[in-house]
Amino acid sequence: LIGIAGASQNSKIMTCKIFPYVSDVAAANAIIYAADNGADVISMSLRWTNQVSLCDDAITYAFENGTLSLAATGNENISVLGYPSAYENCVAVGGLSPCNERKSYSSCDGESFWGANYGGDMDLVAPCVKIPTITNSGGYTMEFNGTSSACPNAAGVAALVKSVHPGLTPGEIRTILQETSVDILGPGWDAETGYGRINALNAVEAAVSMNCGNNTILGDTNLD
Repeated sequence: LIGIAGASQNSKIMTCKIFPYVSDVAAANAIIYAADNGADVISMSLRWTNQVSLCDDAITYAFENGTLSLAATGNENISVLGYPSAYENCVAVGGLSPCNERKSYSSCDGESFWGANYGGDMDLVAPCVKIPTITNSGGYTMEFNGTSSACPNAAGVAALVKSVHPGLTPGEIRTILQETSVDILGPGWDAETGYGRINALNAVEAAVSMNCGNNTILGDTNLD
């Protein structure tokens, strides 16, 4: 291996570090900082169980100022989404097994020790089992698991959508992601997979069709 290409490999990345000392204040400040400094998309691979108005307000602030937030739903295999994914203005990203099903204790991958959370505020699902990527020590891994790996996948697609139609609002991008996802459990939304499996080609084509006549070049989007 000589590198890893993400879903939107030409996007610029702004790193807002809140680990290992995660707090409500740190998370809210990072969201606001990203929004104020030009991020079009925020990807949050984190989860807590209680609703925190400070973070909810920060995500709404970002949403109203042109930045779409996405967050992982959690890995407890329960029908309750964690926060911040459950906030109204945040895209909730669940996990997909290699066999086109919600990642669960019994899904085909054989990893019976975890499953992707799901529930009433689900938006969509993305691959989350044995994802190839780089490590924080500079090497590679073929074992990046969890909805923490699904969320940046979906955020990359959101960045692609923004890059081909920069004029789209966060709400419009969210709608495109939802409406172009591929149904898994039958027509329409369901609590386990939301609107379905995210589809980059469908999403980009939908954005291009809304931006006819604008020869926008891919890859000019800031992605956090």
